[in-house]
Parts: sequence; C-alpha cells; structure tokens
Amino acid sequence: MSGSTTEQAGPHNVLPPATITPTIEQAQRASLSEITALLNEMRVLLRHVLHRKNQNVHLPGTTHPDGQSASPLKNVHVELLTKAPEEIACDEELLRKLCSSVEALTACAAPASLSSIYLTSAFLHDEMSPTASDAAKLAARRLRCWAIVTVLIAVTCFVATLMLLIHVDRGRRQIQQLTLLQNEYQQAIAAIDQTHDPNLLADCTKGLPGSRASGGQPWVSYQNLCDRLRKASQDIEIVRTGLGRWNTISYRLAYLMPIRWFGGPDAPSTGVSMAEWESSEFRASAVMEGFTGFVLPMMLGLLGAFTYVYRDLDRRVRNATLLPEDSMHGSLRMLLGTILAGLLGVLWTDGQPIKLEGVTLSLSALAFFVGYSVEVVFRLLDTVVIKAASALGK
Repeated sequence: MSGSTTEQAGPHNVLPPATITPTIEQAQRASLSEITALLNEMRVLLRHVLHRKNQNVHLPGTTHPDGQSASPLKNVHVELLTKAPEEIACDEELLRKLCSSVEALTACAAPASLSSIYLTSAFLHDEMSPTASDAAKLAARRLRCWAIVTVLIAVTCFVATLMLLIHVDRGRRQIQQLTLLQNEYQQAIAAIDQTHDPNLLADCTKGLPGSRASGGQPWVSYQNLCDRLRKASQDIEIVRTGLGRWNTISYRLAYLMPIRWFGGPDAPSTGVSMAEWESSEFRASAVMEGFTGFVLPMMLGLLGAFTYVYRDLDRRVRNATLLPEDSMHGSLRMLLGTILAGLLGVLWTDGQPIKLEGVTLSLSALAFFVGYSVEVVFRLLDTVVIKAASALGK
C-alpha cells in the first residue's frame, strides 16, 4: 500500500507547492502583455487605414453616401479599444473578436505592415513615432541620413548638369555663328573677285582710300564691298575670342575626366599660334563630343535615377511601406542608371536622333529615360541576348 501511495503521489510532488504560484503569475502577465500588444497593433492599423487609405473606408456602423454599409472594416470591433486588457483576458469572446479585428485590419492595411507603419512614422517624426521600437527608430534615422545625403548629391548633380548644358549650348551656338560668318566672309571675297580689280581685296583689308575709284565702277559699290568684308572679319574675330574663352573653360573642366590624365600636354601643331589653337573650332568640337557623348548622358542618367528613387520613396511614405533596405536598393538603382546611361555614348556617338518604337529621342533625353527606368533596358538586353544566343546556336 505504501509503495502504491508513493507511486501515485510522486508525479504530483516533483515541484514544491511554493514554485507553482510564480509560474501561473508569469503566464497571466504574458497573456496580458500579449493582449496589450494586440490592442496597440489594432490602434496603429486602424489609424493607418482611416488616415492613409482611400476615403471610401468608414468605421463600422457608418454608411456610405449611397446607403450601403462599409464592408472593409465590418469585422473590426472598435469598441474593444475602450476595454481594459484584464477584461478581454477574462472573456474568450472578446479575445476572439480582438484577434479577428487585428486580422481584418492587417488585410485592409496591405501592402503596409505593422513594422513598415512604425518605420514610416519614425521616419516622418509624426505623433505616433514615440511608440515605435528602438530598432524602428534606428532604421528610420539611417533612412533619413541616406535621404538627406542623396538629396544634396541630387541637387549638386542637377545644378552641375544644368550649367554644363548651358555651357555646351553656348559653345555649339558659337561654332554655328563662326560657320555662318566664315560663309559670309567667303561670299564677300567672291563678290570682290567679281569686280576683276586685283588690288581691291588688299585695299579693303588695309582700308580703302577715299579718293580711289577704278575700272569705271562707282565709289559706293567698292565701299559697300569693303564694309561687308571688314564687318565679317570683325565678327569672326569676336566669335573666335568667345570661342577661345569657351575652350579654356572646357579644358579646365576636362581635366576632371580620367581620360585626360593619360594624354600628353595640350600644345598647338607646328605653324599654328597659341591664339589660333585656343580659338580653334576643331578643338572646341573635340571637347564638346566628350561632353555630349559621355559626361552629360551619365549625369542625366543619374538624374533620372534620382527622380525614380524619390518618386518611389514618396509613394512608400504615403502608403507607409518603408523598409530598412530601401536605402540600399535606391543606391543600387542610382548606380545602375548612371552606368547604363553612360554606355549610351558608346552605342550612339554621331549626335543623330534615336528612334525607338516610332518615337524620336535625343541622346540626352534617352539617357534620362534609361536612368529613370532601368527595367526597360534590362528587358531589352535580355531580349537581344536571347535572340543572339538563338542565332548562334543554329
């Protein structure tokens, strides 16, 4: 009898009675903390649904203007927010309603989640940010630092690109003006040659004497031809002076490009003066090709990538879908946009418009679009590679 009594009592006396009470209290505290957490989740999700979703979402018990009940939140029991966690813990029906309410709100808040909502609130420093966890606050602080740094880089890149575009456009206009003036100068010389006066060109260059009249031609005709020649020559000198200044500024900027580091000293050819070399349109055209063919596409591609990244960031902030890895994805997007847009200069360097799907684009416009939408470029590359591989396999 004693042995059987010992065997029956043994399993119930493994732990002393004094150790049973703390375990029950710990279970009760854990249950209350979980219910409190569920109530907080319900508040956060309900706030997001009401403030950030579309205006057709209404609280349970309200109706649409057309008289129909609001369906998205029909399973949400808002009255639970007024009850204490202890009251919900003692009532299984209330606990079931709380769980179903959180589940319904989670589905209605999608694609936002509780963690992304807390991260977005901490990022924006709104009224809900103090309730975010330390991890969410740290991630939000890193995202803010990344956003501020990229904004500064984007503004700097935008200003630099705008100034470079203005500089290149000014140089292009000066080259065009120089070409027109040279044609005007040649036409003036041709008109002088048609007078069949062998000394007229030299006299016009020196300055025609007021008493000169030869070949029976009226004085006014000679004066007009000389004035036309001198005017064209003076305009050419003015444009060449401006072009020389443009070349000086351009070559200072060109020293920032690594390709210039491998070249020799920039010196004029034999028989060409330094002034003529500095104001040469051929020298200006060579620098301009480097700017328009490679530097500007890279900068415009970076601006396009900046535009996409900040548009996506704005969408994520409005939808409360920020994630800690968004900064890394944004940085990679900017790098890809810069690389792909810079490679356009290798493919198109003739300055001619580019036709894609019936749409004519300049190299600069295409570079911006490539930076903005790198997915389109990758789909195009995948298609080209698959077709090339199929052709080689046959």
